[in-house]
This record gives sequence, C-alpha cells and structure tokens, in this order.
Amino acid sequence: MAGVSFYRFLNSGKAFNGQDLGARDGAGFWLNAVELTFKVTDPTVTQRYRNLKPYQWSGPDSIWLQRDTASWTLYRSTQGGGADPPLDGNWQTTLPTIAYYDNPGLQLGQFQSFDSQGATRIHIVQNFTGWVVGYPVRGGDAEQLSETVGWYSRVSIAKSDGKWSRDLTRCGATIGWVLTTQTP
Repeated sequence: MAGVSFYRFLNSGKAFNGQDLGARDGAGFWLNAVELTFKVTDPTVTQRYRNLKPYQWSGPDSIWLQRDTASWTLYRSTQGGGADPPLDGNWQTTLPTIAYYDNPGLQLGQFQSFDSQGATRIHIVQNFTGWVVGYPVRGGDAEQLSETVGWYSRVSIAKSDGKWSRDLTRCGATIGWVLTTQTP
C-alpha cells in the first residue's frame, strides 16, 4: 500500500475522543466500543495525498434469537450494510496518526422489538473492515492508502428473572472476522 500501516486495535481504556472503550451497557443498549489506529509510515504520503481519513465497511452480520429453552433461530443474516464510514467526531487525523472510534452492538429499538417478541437470549455478530483513504493532490477520487483490517463485535445478552444482562462468555470485539452462520 501507499505508506500507511495499521498500528493498533484498542478495546479497553479511553479512545482519542474521550469515550470509554470496551463493553458499554445502558438502558436498552449493549455495545462494544473500539478504536482502530493507523500510522503514516512513508513521509511522502502527505506530499502526494490530502484529507487522509479512516474508512469502514460493515458486514457480514447476523442476529440470533432464543426463546426460553428452544433452539437458537437465525433472525437475520446479511452481507452487511456496505459503506459505514466513521461519524464526524469519531475519527481524527493528527499526523502521523489516523484513528477512529466505533461502538457496534444492540441498539434500543432492536432490543425492544426482540424483548416484545418473547426472546430470552439475543446474540449479534457484526464483522467490519477498516482502512485509510486519501485524495491525490493532483485531483481525483479517494484512494486506499493502507491495508484492510478486519475486526468483529459480538454482543450476547440473556434474560433471567426478568432482567437482561451480558453473557460475558459470548461477547467481545477484536481483530479478525467471526462466522455469522454458526449457532451461538
């Protein structure tokens, strides 16, 4: 690639934007907050490209549900949503570092829907790929400047005595991809 390399993946501590990393659970949401960091390794990159920034693609992903002691059922499986660039405020370019923050997982609307359908366990698998792009100073469309880095998030929650909690044995986020078709 053109002189930008993957540097690190963080899923604990604090992100560059001050957000806590790792499990982020609240009233009806369960998220895995992460930060991916890239470094410019070739100083000529900044002479040949402008507006260096992170980019991301989502998918494939799946949602599995279980009701009481019944078998897990695949609620949805997709190739993903495609382009999923980091939101403004969730990425930063302070050369030589380019970093972004993301927090995938189970959102309030999804949770309420599954809870009302009688789910007692919910398992979400999301795969992502991230990289850095830059615009040639000579003009033209953005070009990929780093390798593509795969990472995933798994959130699994269970209902016991009317209360939902994270199943720590099935949750987490890290580098690589995980199968979306495998029963939890």
